[in-house]
Amino acid sequence: MIAYNAMKLRRLRETARQLNAATIDCRLRRDHAMEALHAARSAMASYTNYQGPPVEGVERDPRTGEAVRVRRLRPAVPNHVAQALRDREADYQALAHEHSDLSTRWAEAAGLVENLERYLKDQGVDLGSR
Repeated sequence: MIAYNAMKLRRLRETARQLNAATIDCRLRRDHAMEALHAARSAMASYTNYQGPPVEGVERDPRTGEAVRVRRLRPAVPNHVAQALRDREADYQALAHEHSDLSTRWAEAAGLVENLERYLKDQGVDLGSR
C-alpha cells in the first residue's frame, strides 16, 4: 500500500510540474495576446479619433443609381481593422479562460501532492528529497 502511494505521489508530482509549466506557457501567450489587443485597439483609435479634414466624395445611390455628393466628418473604420480588433479580443478572452482553468488544475494537483506527502510522512515513510 505504501509503495502504491509513493508511486502515486511521483505521478502527482509530475502532473503538478506539467500543469505548472503549461500555466506559465499559457500566461506568456495571454500576455502576448494582450499586447496584440492593445495594438488593435490603438489602430481602431487612430480611425475613430481622426480629426483631419472632412471626407468628401461622390457615391452612387443604390436605389436610383444617381451620383450623390457625400460629406463625412470622419473616414469609416475599415472592416479589416474592426475584424482584427474582434479577433484579438476573442483570442485574449480564450487565453484568459484557459489560464484560469490551468491555474485551478495546478492548484488542485499541488494540494493533492501536499496532502499525500503529509499522509505518507504520518505513516513513517521517508520521502527523501523532492
